Amino acid sequence: MKSEIQICTGEHNKMIKAVVFDLDGTLTNTMPDLIITISEVREVYGLPPITEEEVLSAVNLSTPEFIKLCMSQLPTEEQKEEAVGVYLEHYKNHMVDKTHPYDGIVKLLHKLRDEGKKIAVLSNKDDINVKFICDTFFRGLIDEPWGKRDEYPGKPDPTSAFALMKVLGCEPREIAYIGDSDVDMKTGRNAGFVTVGASWGYRPAEILRETGAEYIVDSAADFGKLIDKLDS
Repeated sequence: MKSEIQICTGEHNKMIKAVVFDLDGTLTNTMPDLIITISEVREVYGLPPITEEEVLSAVNLSTPEFIKLCMSQLPTEEQKEEAVGVYLEHYKNHMVDKTHPYDGIVKLLHKLRDEGKKIAVLSNKDDINVKFICDTFFRGLIDEPWGKRDEYPGKPDPTSAFALMKVLGCEPREIAYIGDSDVDMKTGRNAGFVTVGASWGYRPAEILRETGAEYIVDSAADFGKLIDKLDS
């Protein structure tokens, strides 16, 4: 049986003032709508439906990179660029058809707010879509919902994480960053945040451990317990 909180390399001596979440695979299970939408786009181009495994291999990339990889069978770069626009048009109308928060996430966000933590999202998903999903499921609970913005490179480059840290008014080790992928673990470590792996998402715990997780938690409730422990 897995432990509730796996301590990998974590050492901490500051109170956590802010928590930054990844979105896809951490706060919300977006996989069903991603698979449906990409399969619809592939149908437009005469391609067969995509598999979950294929989507998982690309889901942590920026939207253009994600779609181009999912549409890799298209013969020209021009068609792949066109497919990105087709995808965005389809996805904006079906973004939350089947997407839903993971168990315990809303309760966790309320707990963190009650404890006075600042709460943010940092995702490689388009900024407008991050804001829409956060407003749909977590209205009033996210202080800073950040998606991919033109002025910053995508994760794991830490530039956007540093900019978000400045907005939050925190030092790096006052921020706990939780995500479900190798990209997230690298982002957190590159920014110097307390880096936590969410084992319920799109990547196995082994990948999170190998790519820099200081802690790994198996549920939203366990993450809340970890924050309490770090603050004690």
